[in-house]
Amino acid sequence: MARVYSAATLVSLPRMSALVTASLLQELLTVAAAEAAYPAVLVPYRDDLSSAHDDLAAELTKRVSAEADDPRIKAADIVEDNAVSALHGFLSSIARLPPDEHPEASKAAVIVNDLFPGGLTFLLIPTDEEWQEVETRIGIMTAKGHDVTIKALGGQMFLDHLTTAHKAYGEALGKTKVRAKIEPAVGAAREAAHESLRTYVLQVTSLVKKKDPTTQDLADRLLAPLRQLKERKHKASDAEEGTGDEASASTASTTAATSTPAAPGPAKAAAPAAAPAKAAG
Repeated sequence: MARVYSAATLVSLPRMSALVTASLLQELLTVAAAEAAYPAVLVPYRDDLSSAHDDLAAELTKRVSAEADDPRIKAADIVEDNAVSALHGFLSSIARLPPDEHPEASKAAVIVNDLFPGGLTFLLIPTDEEWQEVETRIGIMTAKGHDVTIKALGGQMFLDHLTTAHKAYGEALGKTKVRAKIEPAVGAAREAAHESLRTYVLQVTSLVKKKDPTTQDLADRLLAPLRQLKERKHKASDAEEGTGDEASASTASTTAATSTPAAPGPAKAAAPAAAPAKAAG
């Protein structure tokens, strides 16, 4: 079977979410705009990259707006915030009593410290993250037996309210129950952006001439954001895996994405690296 050579097969990109992709494209466009003598031959590909960035940014905006405008999520978020705040207020009120006169105060203080060490600031973060924060605190409460203590302190109604609110919040967000929702075409826009990016990288690296170091310098500048992103991901991978094997492989990948790809050759030539699997949107 004949090999197919394209930007997708010749240029390998790191796994990137839609948000990371949009950020990277913006950085590349900013770097390009800073070049006083930007190559005219690259202008069409830069413009295509710009259009892909704008399309992706528009879809991301739609996604955020859809989540923000969902009445179920808004209503469930308000109830969840109230349930958490009510439990916090109940325990904090008891904790304020003189512990020498009311031993319950010390018990309540321990629970407040375990469940709300930073207060209620986590109620202000994005809904997905807030749900997980509450889920984590409920897990801590159960694991340490704080729910039993809260019941003994007269807080059964607060626990019931939190349980009901958190269940509804999880369902509204699609965490604990699959729900139908209109998903903007973020994934398609991200893939289109990746294709434009691969093509741009291919065109930039094609300008590199071995006998003209300035061309390599230009390519290094224009693709610096991509190289830096890869380096950050490699360092994070090394930190997680605790081995240098990934570093060696990823260094080769970085070089491939920022150097001139080999032109199609005879059948015995090494096959170009395949594009990575799709990342989550």
